[in-house]
Amino acid sequence: MYYALTFAETGSNRFGRDFGTVNTYDDWYLAPTERPSFQPPSFDIQTISVPGRDGLIDVTTSLKKYPTYGNRTGSLKFLIHPDSPYTWHETYAKVSNYLNGQRKRVSLEDDPAYWYEGRFWLDKFEPGEHYSTITIQYNLDPYKKSKWTTTEKWQWDPFNFESGVILRDFYLYLDVSSNDGLDPTDGYKQVFNSLNIDERYRQEAIGRMTVCPKLTIRSHDENGMDIWFENDELELQYLTHMADGDITDPNIIFSMQHPTNGVRLAAKGWGQLSIDFYIGSL
Repeated sequence: MYYALTFAETGSNRFGRDFGTVNTYDDWYLAPTERPSFQPPSFDIQTISVPGRDGLIDVTTSLKKYPTYGNRTGSLKFLIHPDSPYTWHETYAKVSNYLNGQRKRVSLEDDPAYWYEGRFWLDKFEPGEHYSTITIQYNLDPYKKSKWTTTEKWQWDPFNFESGVILRDFYLYLDVSSNDGLDPTDGYKQVFNSLNIDERYRQEAIGRMTVCPKLTIRSHDENGMDIWFENDELELQYLTHMADGDITDPNIIFSMQHPTNGVRLAAKGWGQLSIDFYIGSL
């Protein structure tokens, strides 16, 4: 078995053969010299040295409240399979012209539920007597992301949730009615609370990556909804009004570094609300 990478254009999370993707083995006849994987991202640690004090003061999360990471960087080496119908210079041109230092999305064959995004370029070509090798360099964003958003129908369960735990139940078509379940203040109905998700799966259902989700508001009276949001982890509370439609508000931030932290969203109005985002993982 030749482990392959499948590339897609930025902006597309579709990786099937019908979506214009490129597979390193099927299309380029490249066989990896070792099982492909991407290096972990560098961790951004911030410290302060104080004269006369042993050790350093760790201030990594003093301001931003959550850890941050640098990009994933490294290289992948492939050999051109002897059965390739292309000459070495044709293969070189195909790979180089397609990657060309552009941003691409890529999925690993043995990690099919996620995609990575970043820049790729052909770094080295080494012709040999029996076979030639190609080295692809990459510079990727730190987090990999789920191929399907929280409101899409997943083709399989990548988190191995137990029966009955479905992501869309927590995020898609959440009913908003100001006449029942008033919480946290008069007239608001709580529609999302991370603490209602089983603690074993809570972080996987929200993700480690901080993200501003897309809220889709569909009110029955077309007057929109008042939104109340709280994130214990970031010590964030926010109140706003949203008109009907798709809205991404930079003040509404989902994050889950610790499963005991609460992320809550309540709404005042009459209709439905959906919360849509890609789940990030290291």
